[in-house]
Amino acid sequence: MNLKERIQKNDTILLDGSMGAILIKMGLGGAKIHRLNTEQPEIISEIHKQYFAAGCDIILTNTFNITPESMQKADLSVEETVRGAVAAAKEAKNDYSDRYIALDLGPTGKMMEPYGQHPYHSAYDYFKLQIDSAYTDVDLFVIETISDVTEMKAAIQACRDTCDKPILAAMTFTAKEKTWLGVTLDQWADLINESDITAGGINCTLTPAEMLPIAQKLQKMINKPLFVEPNRGQPETDGTNTIYHMSSETFADGLIDFHKSGIHIIGGCCGSDPDCIKATYEKLHH
Repeated sequence: MNLKERIQKNDTILLDGSMGAILIKMGLGGAKIHRLNTEQPEIISEIHKQYFAAGCDIILTNTFNITPESMQKADLSVEETVRGAVAAAKEAKNDYSDRYIALDLGPTGKMMEPYGQHPYHSAYDYFKLQIDSAYTDVDLFVIETISDVTEMKAAIQACRDTCDKPILAAMTFTAKEKTWLGVTLDQWADLINESDITAGGINCTLTPAEMLPIAQKLQKMINKPLFVEPNRGQPETDGTNTIYHMSSETFADGLIDFHKSGIHIIGGCCGSDPDCIKATYEKLHH
């Protein structure tokens, strides 16, 4: 059974957790996050390996928040940053031939028309540049943390115009069941149903317990598998340290609650780490 078939059958698939939280904890935040892809890719590869060792099926490349602004700060091009990230992921996969690499595509960081001045074609070009730099070396695409329907459509179209590899696409919702731009759960469900994606999802912003009832509601509204990537609570800053107080066991219990609800494609977003994924894997295979 190939990956697309596994996703379509809602097979149990474990995604990885956060990359940024781990790097920030190591003192490698800001522009350094992306510079590592080309300057110290072994650090990125090692984190990917930790996630594979923890039991995850899919790792996401270190490409979230690759915007023109972030690239300017890092003094890098989009192409070399993406290619470096993919190479680091491929290095990690050498000992895990049965696992998968996803190109991680995040929001443009600009307000789309009609809310702002960013047109559809600019968003499309933003995503297409990253995809063209990586698609031959990844197994799937994960579009995540999107709050705008037009931006999501541009990302999906850019993926689909390139190849027919699986697409997992997630928007981020508040506890009021809307994105920060006001997109409703109904609107997201309609887009999932009409789009050529493999699975629709929800990620970021909410803890597992906060996300669960929203995911259960969305699950009944869509004709495709659902996937989730909740946050590990809200961080607190202790001097220069960012601390997530939710234990890995508690986070894993939350992911298992999704699985019990029939949502079998699960992983972590902000604050989650290999310990969270390992605890989840162990509970799934207990």
